Amino acid sequence: MENEYLQKKVDENEHLQEECSELREKLAEITARIEEEANVLIPETSQKVAATEDTTKRVTANRLLRLTVEFDIPGVKTFKVLAILDTGATTCCIDQSVIPQDALEPNPFLVHFKGVNSETTADKKLKGGRMVIGDQQFRIPYTYAFPMKIGEDIQMLIGCNFIRAMHGGVRIEGDEVTFYKNVTTIHANITSSCIEDEEYGMAQEIERMSAHEIQIPAPFKRQFEGLIKQLQAAGYIGDNPIKHWLANKVTCQLDIKNPDITIEDRPLKRVTPQMQESFQRHIKALLDLKVIRPCQSKHRTTAFLASSGTTINPVTGKEERGKERMVFNYKRLNDNTHKDQYSLPGINTIINKIGNCSVYSKFDLKSGFHQVAMHPNSIPWTAFLVPNGLYEWLVMPFGLKNAPAVFQRRMDYCFKGTENFIAVYIDDILVFSKNNQEHAEHLKIMLKICKDNGLVLSPTKMKIGVSTIDFLGATIGNNKIQLQEHIIEKISEFQEDSLSETKNLRSWLGLLNYAWNYIPNMGKNPWPTLC
Repeated sequence: MENEYLQKKVDENEHLQEECSELREKLAEITARIEEEANVLIPETSQKVAATEDTTKRVTANRLLRLTVEFDIPGVKTFKVLAILDTGATTCCIDQSVIPQDALEPNPFLVHFKGVNSETTADKKLKGGRMVIGDQQFRIPYTYAFPMKIGEDIQMLIGCNFIRAMHGGVRIEGDEVTFYKNVTTIHANITSSCIEDEEYGMAQEIERMSAHEIQIPAPFKRQFEGLIKQLQAAGYIGDNPIKHWLANKVTCQLDIKNPDITIEDRPLKRVTPQMQESFQRHIKALLDLKVIRPCQSKHRTTAFLASSGTTINPVTGKEERGKERMVFNYKRLNDNTHKDQYSLPGINTIINKIGNCSVYSKFDLKSGFHQVAMHPNSIPWTAFLVPNGLYEWLVMPFGLKNAPAVFQRRMDYCFKGTENFIAVYIDDILVFSKNNQEHAEHLKIMLKICKDNGLVLSPTKMKIGVSTIDFLGATIGNNKIQLQEHIIEKISEFQEDSLSETKNLRSWLGLLNYAWNYIPNMGKNPWPTLC
């Protein structure tokens, strides 16, 4: 029996080595294709994978990438920990018993971590600062701190939020790790370690602070918690923008000037592996939602990637900027489209109307423009090109010059008669009231209108019953109206040398025009710039 067992293990080991050899050949081919993009040479490894088994204890065998991480936090003595790169963990975690206590700060929420047979909580996290791996510096990602029991003196798990923070990815081969977008190669020590399933599973199966968990303040929790959950369950608060389109059947039909013109943009000249992966991810998500489809249209508009927009951080409750989006340069199509003359409401008029209230709730429609279907005759004109194919929109895409007017007309129709307590600017909705009791009634009306008209609200861009709110570039609350911080930064950091270019000058004057009511003597200051 013992000989049969040993022979079985030998056969398994030989099979694994053959698989490794085949994988190395495939990786060599892939490396040759992307070396130019990554500018990093990854040598072929000669390490062999050996099959292991421990019959006395339930464990998971891993070939771990161990990294020495040095932390530099303002006001805290520099310290180092031994970490592993764990692409299966959603969030970075660190053992709080091995780091200086003054490097920690309270976590805004109590977070529960569930393992296979254990459960623990974390109410602390690392303070902000920088971390050094190899000779490269990185911003410290959000890192939970709690007692961790991991083998091989490992004190930290580097999870996927570290990679996502760079808006890139990671490639691992042998003892080298390559991070994208910041292309960085770091040498790591490989060891065949065993981590107890109970603790390793706990780190991998972190119960995340879900972005879809909507925070409702105490004064409104009893009245609205059940209603919010019902709307979520029915998809009126969710991620599918067209789930209830049949409730309104609004369409966008392009008024084309010359139907004989063909839109034919040039394809992107340079596409990196990271960009290719990002395009594929965006296309898959849109196909899954059934808002686009492959096509053979004679038109094509080039798609590209950009970072913009805001989301609500589920832990801090603050708005964060910089989400990656796939956007479209519909300039040629817009030039061939008659303008829809329906006007948008004045931003300053809205802000002045709501500034003297004391309770606010803000909502954003999920992919607002996508909640309007394209007219069948207009669908071929929306065709767009990505590195892996040609697709067309079944819903109204962002980038069409008439999209704001079409959407504002629809929203004005839905919310007609509520102007005294609901402000609507395209896909942003603000409910404003004098007190909590009044606000509760206004919220019920707003949510009913959304349900009756099939409007789907975004679960990640929702604030309910707050005294201060950011809306249309202004921070409103406590009887004050002031510019949002990021707009002030744009104005103060604008480079004077760049004003020699017409495009930059227009952008600068646009910012000043927006800030007109907030800057004293504004009417006297900007005009010398035009001379």
